[in-house]
Amino acid sequence: MADTSDKSLLSFEDALSGLEDAVSALKDKSATLEEALKNYEEGMAYYAHCEEMLNKVQQRIVFLGKDGTPQEVGKDANYDENF
Repeated sequence: MADTSDKSLLSFEDALSGLEDAVSALKDKSATLEEALKNYEEGMAYYAHCEEMLNKVQQRIVFLGKDGTPQEVGKDANYDENF
């Protein structure tokens, strides 16, 4: 697994790939406890970066409401989820 210390510089795809590598490494039953802990910490850092990027994208998404006007999607948006 590549050790990229500053995850904030990674693209979403690279961070997701790093997360997948960390998960695979955690499944390796021959890893020592120290290696498993390092893989877990790396994976959580990748996860946090992916989640942050997805939250930013979600805040930018716009959909068309029933009346055809753009509606923003986000935590504070007022939209009909059954649309």
